[in-house]
Amino acid sequence: SVYVDVNNLNAVLKKFGEDNSDVKNEIVDDAAELSEALLERMIVRYQESGNKQTLPNIFSYNRVLNNYAKVRREGYAQKAEDLLTRMEANFNEGYSNVMPDDVSYRTCMNAWAVSKEVGSAEKTEALLKRYIEMCGMCSSNGFNLVLKACATSPPSDGSNPFGVAVKIFHQMRDSDDPKVKPDHASYSYMFIICNKHLPDNHTQRLQIFKKLFRECCEDGMISSFVVDAMRNSMPRDLFDELFKLKENATVDDLVLNDLPAEWRRNVPDRL
Repeated sequence: SVYVDVNNLNAVLKKFGEDNSDVKNEIVDDAAELSEALLERMIVRYQESGNKQTLPNIFSYNRVLNNYAKVRREGYAQKAEDLLTRMEANFNEGYSNVMPDDVSYRTCMNAWAVSKEVGSAEKTEALLKRYIEMCGMCSSNGFNLVLKACATSPPSDGSNPFGVAVKIFHQMRDSDDPKVKPDHASYSYMFIICNKHLPDNHTQRLQIFKKLFRECCEDGMISSFVVDAMRNSMPRDLFDELFKLKENATVDDLVLNDLPAEWRRNVPDRL
């Protein structure tokens, strides 16, 4: 038989995901499941031979998680979470080679965030807690994945994406860790979330938009992404008022570099 070690396995899993991806970087569901089947075969091979060179490592598991995340169809975020849960259990049993890392949790969280399934906001929030418990820290990128899930999660009687978003956003703003503070992506998601999950007749809707804009300016996080999110989320007259656009001016007349430097001071130049 052909000898295959863990490095060969990881290369195959990576290639497997790439070769079965479409133009949207999504892969067919069979390809994701076959990648886990290949992982299982390598585990059995190790158990039979005892050769540690064939034992799948964290990179192997993360490749399979990524393949599940790229399916983006109902049920596959749960498959990714099931694999992550198994990784946690194996690590707790003493298998240090499969200790979930930053990539493991963020990949699984993103799987839920792009799934657009009911309850994905709560699922991603729960994973954030597990992430912090296992890794001991989490940057704004992890928190933003929860906000992303809130922005894509459909409204439902059994789910409260807006409530989850408000809680997560306040945690970020209240944190003493500068790596957790909201960035321009956080504010972009919050504008989208408010537009999607607050009804037009909500008494505080416009005030919430104004408060978000004020805080975003204070934090120096006005980026092109924030501007696009605001333009697509709020009434045009409020948008014009906040950016002080002149009468008859179009949205295209708004030039980011003409805005107060303080509003953009913490945004990378390319954004």
